[in-house]
Amino acid sequence: MQSNVSDQCDNSTKRKKKRSLNQQVKKRFKKSSSFSKGRRFEQVEHEYFMRVFELESIFEGSKDEKTIFANNALAQTANREVDCAFNQLISHVIEKLLPLATNDVLERYFQAFGENLRPICGDNFASHVLQALLLQATQRLLQGNSTDIEGVHAAQWKDWVLKVSRFLLNNIEEFMWERYASPVLRTAVFCLAGLPHLDKHSVTKDKGKKANHNVISVKQEEINPLKFPEEFLNLLEEFPDRIMKWPNFKEFVDDSLSSGFLQCLLIALKLKSRKKYTSLCNKILDECFPPNAHESKMFSPVALPVLEVVIEQSKDKMLRKIYDCLLSKRLVDMATARVAQITLQKFINKCNNAEMLEEILNALIPMQNLLQSGNHGVLVSLCQACERLKKGQSKFFQALKKALCVEDDCEQLVPAIMAMTPLPHQSSLRDSKHGSLIIQSILGFQKPTKVVNSLLSYEPKQLADLLSTSFGSFITKAYCKSEYVGEKSRLKLIQKLMGRYSYMAKSIFGSRSFDDIWEVADFKSRTMIVKDLAGGYSELTTTSCGRGVMTKVRLEDYRSKGEEHWKRTWQKIESKRKLFAPIIGNVK
Repeated sequence: MQSNVSDQCDNSTKRKKKRSLNQQVKKRFKKSSSFSKGRRFEQVEHEYFMRVFELESIFEGSKDEKTIFANNALAQTANREVDCAFNQLISHVIEKLLPLATNDVLERYFQAFGENLRPICGDNFASHVLQALLLQATQRLLQGNSTDIEGVHAAQWKDWVLKVSRFLLNNIEEFMWERYASPVLRTAVFCLAGLPHLDKHSVTKDKGKKANHNVISVKQEEINPLKFPEEFLNLLEEFPDRIMKWPNFKEFVDDSLSSGFLQCLLIALKLKSRKKYTSLCNKILDECFPPNAHESKMFSPVALPVLEVVIEQSKDKMLRKIYDCLLSKRLVDMATARVAQITLQKFINKCNNAEMLEEILNALIPMQNLLQSGNHGVLVSLCQACERLKKGQSKFFQALKKALCVEDDCEQLVPAIMAMTPLPHQSSLRDSKHGSLIIQSILGFQKPTKVVNSLLSYEPKQLADLLSTSFGSFITKAYCKSEYVGEKSRLKLIQKLMGRYSYMAKSIFGSRSFDDIWEVADFKSRTMIVKDLAGGYSELTTTSCGRGVMTKVRLEDYRSKGEEHWKRTWQKIESKRKLFAPIIGNVK
């Protein structure tokens, strides 16, 4: 009886498995009685589309079978496409099926939606279907269709995108600040720029591809310039001309909807019309962020994303203007502010001017305030910029040591950086991602000796533990790949870890560190490593990572056929690699 009770307790304390997005959506729809939100339909129709929604996520078949499935489901909306789009469930189903539908079905929707766009743009469900139609028309136009020999469909797709975009432009004063119409404006801008893959409405996850596997992603390099209509670019250039004439232009960055639209327009213009992009940037900087701008605007979570887009898309001349007018007198305040520090990070990451970097570094020294604020990302960006531009490396390193109180205790340097906490205040703190990134960059400095010595001062067990973590595995890679870490230092690391390679190789991140060490190890060191691995053979066989390492180093050959045979085998492999090095590169 007691065992049953304990089993029940154990089961009750287990963490529940997180539901997938489809499961959450299905549960939400099922809880909404016989009708989902929006325009009401009969319960039979609701149940039909609920079933279609469930089947679509698990349906496996050929492309033709999926097309038939989509066409059959969308046929139920014939002659009432707009009405169905005003329903929450049915609009969601339409969005998911449109990428699979044939051109005839898609054009039926074009005709139905084109009759009365205004109420559709302002509806919380139909507006999403309109976005999906814009994206599909643009994607199919840019990709082309082998069956559309006479170009009939392509002409209809182009006319549809132009018609909707022209309507949005003519009503931009009204739609800019509407909750559901504003995202449609953004989609239209990306479509006119030939960049439908940048619209958030069309984003699919590259890893796993479980999000919406029906959406066809169009990459910039796949777009044929001959298929990109010139009318799209002409209409796109009318958007900045229209909004720059508004008397209340300076208020654009004060609202989240208009701020988001500005960001999308800047990205689209940067890639398609450099002249219009520069004009819009200057207008934003002069009117929305003047040198005497109120401090609240420079720390606004709504306004700063616009400035960040300008920074990320600009070149040196524009960056210099931003620095002189907006950042130079606010560096310390921005670095310690929760929102503005992200803008400063992006500016430092984009900065390619060594003199400007040195000015920023001088302004942010001493670094105690940065450590106390917890905005360690600014330190990461500074460190990476010093590595990239090979400027101010010594100054940054000395200031960091002073802030962490490890000027006289170099052995504690790496632990202090990993914890991003001054030495007197350290306890059992966890290693941080920012600390790992800083160490990786310092290892790329021209004089990383003190960090190297600090790493080598670790006890073998502590060093193996560090390099077997997610953060530590990247430190191993930086240590092994850095041109400023000498061969003797790499050899010391290899020798330091002797007796710990089996422990490292059996874990995911430890095996990654092992791979990096193995790549830079000479033949003598590899022989010592494989001998060490042979002693921990039983440990390696317990995990897939360990078995992968065994295969990589040919451990079975070493154990069964002896060390001499293993050496001859590796010497043959190395001679073949040297022979083909001019073709495949000098890979160990």
